[in-house]
Amino acid sequence: MPAVSFTSVITSFVTFWQNIAISLRFPALNIPPWLSSIAENFLIFFKLLVSMIPKLPNFDIRTSLVYLSIVIPLSLDIFTIFFALPFWKAILHIFDLAAGFGFSYLLVSILIPVNFRLYPLLGSIFCLIYLIVRAIIHCVRKKEDFTIIDAAKALANFYFDGIMPNYEENMSLLEIDNKLKKSVSTIQIVAKVSSPVIIFLLYVCFLFLLLLALLLLDIIQIDIPFPAAVRLFVPYILVSLSSILFILMILKSNAPGAKFLLAIKQFLKRWGLRLLLLAFELLYIPILTGLMYNFVPIPVTCPGENEIPMRLPAHGPFFQFESHSMTCINKSLLGNMSSFSYSITEKLGKLRMRKELALSFVQDILKVNGGIMLFTIAFIMIGIPLFWSMTVTTNRDLVFRFNVFGRTVEEKWATLTTKLDTTGIFFFQKYTIYSAKWSVILIISKFIIMVLAAVGNNYYKKLVILLPIFYICMAVATCIKWPYLYKLNNWLDLILYVLNTMFAMFPVLASFNVSVPPKLIIYTSLAVLALPIISCLLFLFCANSYNEEDPTYINKETQEEINIIEKARLAKLQEQIEYEKHRKEIRRRRRTSAAGRRRSSSTDNYYGSEHDGMLDDFEQENIDALQAQFEIGAKEIDNNSQEFEKVEIGEGWLNSIYDMKQNIVERPFKVCKPILALRFKKYYEMLDLIIDAQTITKLVSFLNLTSVFACISIGWFIKALLVTMIDREVQQKVSIPNDSCVWFEFLSNMTQLSSENCTRFKQ
Repeated sequence: MPAVSFTSVITSFVTFWQNIAISLRFPALNIPPWLSSIAENFLIFFKLLVSMIPKLPNFDIRTSLVYLSIVIPLSLDIFTIFFALPFWKAILHIFDLAAGFGFSYLLVSILIPVNFRLYPLLGSIFCLIYLIVRAIIHCVRKKEDFTIIDAAKALANFYFDGIMPNYEENMSLLEIDNKLKKSVSTIQIVAKVSSPVIIFLLYVCFLFLLLLALLLLDIIQIDIPFPAAVRLFVPYILVSLSSILFILMILKSNAPGAKFLLAIKQFLKRWGLRLLLLAFELLYIPILTGLMYNFVPIPVTCPGENEIPMRLPAHGPFFQFESHSMTCINKSLLGNMSSFSYSITEKLGKLRMRKELALSFVQDILKVNGGIMLFTIAFIMIGIPLFWSMTVTTNRDLVFRFNVFGRTVEEKWATLTTKLDTTGIFFFQKYTIYSAKWSVILIISKFIIMVLAAVGNNYYKKLVILLPIFYICMAVATCIKWPYLYKLNNWLDLILYVLNTMFAMFPVLASFNVSVPPKLIIYTSLAVLALPIISCLLFLFCANSYNEEDPTYINKETQEEINIIEKARLAKLQEQIEYEKHRKEIRRRRRTSAAGRRRSSSTDNYYGSEHDGMLDDFEQENIDALQAQFEIGAKEIDNNSQEFEKVEIGEGWLNSIYDMKQNIVERPFKVCKPILALRFKKYYEMLDLIIDAQTITKLVSFLNLTSVFACISIGWFIKALLVTMIDREVQQKVSIPNDSCVWFEFLSNMTQLSSENCTRFKQ
């Protein structure tokens, strides 16, 4: 097995630098100038990379949270469902999202301001009833008897038939595939062309979405009044969806396209799923940081009497969502505004957002962004670790059922983590069997570190003392659990926690007015910079070692023997396929001749036997099944060949971890090594597909539920934002004096605004 897990190394260094960056934010930390220069150069480099990305508007903290916690997961969800779910389920999910958005959007139009109009009320009730019915159908639907564990047993019987005791094939791969699709709709191991009905529905949906997008873009001009907010975003969403449907329609309509689509699905389930999980892990801290910005208000008092704080109006298509500066306006200037807008300005309290003074905590954050904040807490802050933990438990229990070489449970676990390439074990692949949930602990630890840093920076400086204490606790936990499979990863994490503790102690000592020797800071800073470089160089020379006693391991000699077996096997299977096709052609000619004779001796209304078509379908299905087994791998020829090396398998060596724990072990036996290795290789390839499909099924379910509530939250956000946005009215009816002060940020040592810390307003 490998001597070190490089993905663990990368994760450890990312976490390490995140922790160092948190320590660098404390103003009391007096770091060496050269280290500050290095940090600044890194920031300049990353800003350069960001500048290459198409520029987004300067969103305020509300819209930034929406973008991170809702827009990105929602986009991933919509992209995933078309490749992971059957077409009809994907379309139903789009309706679910529309119903969630419509429910909250129409409800807010009634509540802000309170105005019980009939049509919005009926629309919101209809959307709510639809969502309730969909939830009931999902909860009460019939559960299939054939589970993933049953599929694992069927695959073991299929691949180990004839070479291991007590294993006998009872299903073909096509039968396993068909049964699994009934319980796990994302599983597909055989490519199939879609029916004409599905192709027609895809075409209709594509045409409808495209025409609707052209209407909204005024390319097709019909006098239908669409709201401005709809024209702002919806056309581009519709064009994207219609493009996806058009591509799917082309691919699903022919055999080469179906095979290509299956290859894409398998690639996305393997690598796309891994990137998706990595995106969740990387976005977790930025999303929670954005959430914290929406929870940190400060009291603000305008310098003049009878003045209220107000954000300056702005121009542009995205002005509702962009960041603005703040000024103080005398109430006497607001006399020309409508009663509703004036009531909003009077409710603008003194609590403003520390990160963005232009936003009122109650009026702009809680009323407009409250749903987004609740969604982020429930589905991101709590939901991601919970989903991660449940997936680890489910997939770990599943791999316990897989046959694998090993004399002990620990050896079997270590072998499994190297044999399987599925993303489904990405959560726990690098950890021991007793620390499979360590990745969940690391996610929670990041959240705790972020909270401690945010509270220490914004409220109580001396709370920073908890940061090194927490690092010490993590170092002790690493020593006790020793969670990684590879010792080098454990030692690396331990050293990095020690360095984090030392670096975090500097702001602690400085906050208590304790002078830190400059040399100590310099040496620690050098270690912080040098350790990652030295570690990466050392890890490059770590040799990968494999268990040569493992009879399922394919070395060079075994591979040469496998090539000989495969060549003969494929030739034999090709003969079988040609023979079946020849028999089918003969039967087809006989039926054609017999049908011709019947038609010549009967009336014109004779259409042939109803069983003829059924027989064709039956024969074609048999040939498809044989072809699938030919391509994926079926029985090898002559399992008891004397030409190749035979190995003796000890008692229980190839049983699953579950069987070993239950003391269910097979008796010793002898087997041809290359055939055993080949069978296990193909067995694990199929298991990879199944675990990936199960993982993406759970991920799709989580994303689907999350996306529905995300649409409910964003419907509330957009309508509440548009209703309470008074910028245009302020711009038209309020004359802001040219000498008004404009504040961009709030200094931490201020208790009220001061004209000494502002710039003059220029219209």
